Amino acid sequence: MSQDDDLSHSLRMLFGLPPAEPTPSQLASIKLAIARIQESGRNPTKEDWERAVQANCRHVGEASYSGIDNSSLRTLLAMAIANAKENRK
Repeated sequence: MSQDDDLSHSLRMLFGLPPAEPTPSQLASIKLAIARIQESGRNPTKEDWERAVQANCRHVGEASYSGIDNSSLRTLLAMAIANAKENRK
């Protein structure tokens, strides 16, 4: 699985997105929003992630997955940082 696949999966679990979301285009927009927050010197909060997802995905909260662990926010942050570093190369 690629980092984008891992990030998409985490977003689905955390924000109740259906299997078809986020699309590659939506994911790119979400990553850009989070990168801008990081570039401002802040660590993105769960609320920042939620705003970015809601701004780019139409079906937030429509899917339900059992056994969700909210600690995946740390995973999201780690993946976003890794993606941001990779995109700067």
